[in-house]
Amino acid sequence: MKYRLLCVIPLAFGLIHLFFYFLLSGQDFSHFVYYEIIVVKLLAFLGGLAAAVKFKRGDYLRFAWLYIGGSTLLYAISDIFFVSIMPNMIGITKSNIIRGILVAIGNLIFIIGIWMLARTWTSVVGLSFPGRLWAKRLIIGAAILVTLFLVVPSVIRGLQGSLSGNFGTWDLIVNMVSGLGDLIALSLIAPILLTALALRGGLLKWPWLFLTCILGSWLIYDGVHSWAPNLGLSPAEILGYANFFRVVACLYTVSAGLSQRFIMEGFHRQK
Repeated sequence: MKYRLLCVIPLAFGLIHLFFYFLLSGQDFSHFVYYEIIVVKLLAFLGGLAAAVKFKRGDYLRFAWLYIGGSTLLYAISDIFFVSIMPNMIGITKSNIIRGILVAIGNLIFIIGIWMLARTWTSVVGLSFPGRLWAKRLIIGAAILVTLFLVVPSVIRGLQGSLSGNFGTWDLIVNMVSGLGDLIALSLIAPILLTALALRGGLLKWPWLFLTCILGSWLIYDGVHSWAPNLGLSPAEILGYANFFRVVACLYTVSAGLSQRFIMEGFHRQK
């Protein structure tokens, strides 16, 4: 029952986000989203930490979960200090560059964490993915193509803005860096999904199912930013719809970490 609740809670809070999107207007909603995103990123950090501390020091999975949680902590720090505080102290250009560096480091350790988790049951344990080889290759190829389709446009726009020296708008830097990181991390959605399918029928499927939901949510989040100009979405609509998926992604990180923790607690009780 508790695992099913962990499935539903992120979506429920995503709907609450949309409720406030339709309830509030303009600057009020922007302020709400600013604090909302910081809170869910900090919760995601706690979720990763909750899973990590259940493993022994030096354990492979302890590092993986620490990387996942640590990445969201860096994202939260970049939002707290380099959106509203530091621009007034050091200027918006320097603040945005530092924020871009923090996001880049966060993306790097997120990629490392996801990569470690993606190879846990295959390379480390020796679990085989289900299905025929051609089907697995088809899933992996399709996942990479979808990721490229949804993420690359925002990366190109951010790169063009950065090369032109336009550092005044934070999303030209941060979205480009975030998009580049996501481009790599989200290409791992297929092995994560295949791992969840291989583990189906047992409790171990839950963390990998939630990891799939995390990557899927980030993929759609990037897709909204990439294709919003072509869809005619206003900045307010992008803020509302894209951040639904960011809230869901962060809270599924909590679900993934807690499910891993619950499984480890059950394992220790049996010993």
